[in-house]
Amino acid sequence: MLSDTELMLKFQEGDEKAFDLLIEKYYKLVFNYFCHMSWDKTMAEDICQEVFVKLYKSGDKYKPVTTFKAYLFTIARNVFIDNYRKQKKRKTLSLDVEYGSNKFSDMIEARGPNPSEVIDSNERLNKIMAAVYRLPEILKDVFLLSEIENLKYAEISEILDIPVGTVKSRMFNAVKKLRELLKGLQTNEVR
Repeated sequence: MLSDTELMLKFQEGDEKAFDLLIEKYYKLVFNYFCHMSWDKTMAEDICQEVFVKLYKSGDKYKPVTTFKAYLFTIARNVFIDNYRKQKKRKTLSLDVEYGSNKFSDMIEARGPNPSEVIDSNERLNKIMAAVYRLPEILKDVFLLSEIENLKYAEISEILDIPVGTVKSRMFNAVKKLRELLKGLQTNEVR
């Protein structure tokens, strides 16, 4: 099986199937990234498609200096920021909370099928995600790429074009800020 870099180079040579394989491999990952960034599945779908269109159109600019994944997420992040700015101007950014996965399940103790516990667990997850959303952008980006997308600090460093030490510092500060925001969780209040 070809590596991502090899697939991208084949696409540059005109192999459309290579591009299709990259979409197959990364579509869900990019989609989930946008779901967690925007909390709006419809918006995530639209932006995700925009990312792959942009990748297709600018495929000839790819240089295997960095990993393909870092290159793709750089495009994804830039497309998200552009869309966010457009939405912010219109003041219609959706704050609907929809979750496809319970990634923070290790932070929430769901002990069984008891409906009241499940409801409590979902409420806590909503509060955790609301706290994540309240993080400053520079902290939220690092936190989501690390915790939601499971990227290594080196990959995050490439995507955000910042030193690994800065990634570590921002991650530390994100966790610290989340702890502060979530202190009210036990009293059913996010400060």
